[in-house]
Amino acid sequence: MKNKLKRFLRPADLIAAAAVLAAAGLLALLGGTDGATAEIIVGRQTVETVDLTAVREPYTIALDNGVTVAVEPGAISFCASGCPNQLCVRAGKLTKAGESAACLPNETLIRVTGRARNAPDALTG
Repeated sequence: MKNKLKRFLRPADLIAAAAVLAAAGLLALLGGTDGATAEIIVGRQTVETVDLTAVREPYTIALDNGVTVAVEPGAISFCASGCPNQLCVRAGKLTKAGESAACLPNETLIRVTGRARNAPDALTG
């Protein structure tokens, strides 16, 4: 039994696996967005555009439809809405390019745009 285990898993295999895990962890830490911008859209119109990389202090935006949006450095989220199920509020903070959250009863959409670092492009994605 020990011979089979020795042939199956060698020290070099463990080192290679550790190197792959370390590289994956490093990529996850370095991943993020370059120039992330959030758009707040009500109906079909963009009512607010926020450069998330330029935000220094948290603040809120009260929209005319009763929705309140929280903005903080690097993140945006719904913080209050009059809709019954509150799915938009439970969506949490949006921080990366490509993320979005919507409040359908109030016809409000938040989406984060920008180029994600280390993101797949059209050729590799």
